Amino acid sequence: MNTQLNELRRLLAEIDSLAGSVEVSGFIREARAFAEKARSRTAKAIKLVAELDTQAGPIPEGFALVPLEPTTEMREAFHNSYELYEDGVDECPDDQWKAMIAAALAPGGYVNGS
Repeated sequence: MNTQLNELRRLLAEIDSLAGSVEVSGFIREARAFAEKARSRTAKAIKLVAELDTQAGPIPEGFALVPLEPTTEMREAFHNSYELYEDGVDECPDDQWKAMIAAALAPGGYVNGS
């Protein structure tokens, strides 16, 4: 991602430089050439920003992507955790947490945005 950010910074600096050149030169032909270069660099910069927006970092070992708010399945798993784990009726928070995470990660247990 740092490579893309550095490239984006370079492109934006080049765009600024081109815009300054157009103002100083005053020649229509040169202005068109500079404008075309600026358009090209802007398009590339926009593409880089879009790529950065869609990239997610790796999930660290021992972590999982789960919803910010508990789903219905997670809430049910929380309440039923004493049946799901070896501890039986023990309502240890760790067991409830494990049950909720398992429910969130189960196929169909969570749909992004729901």
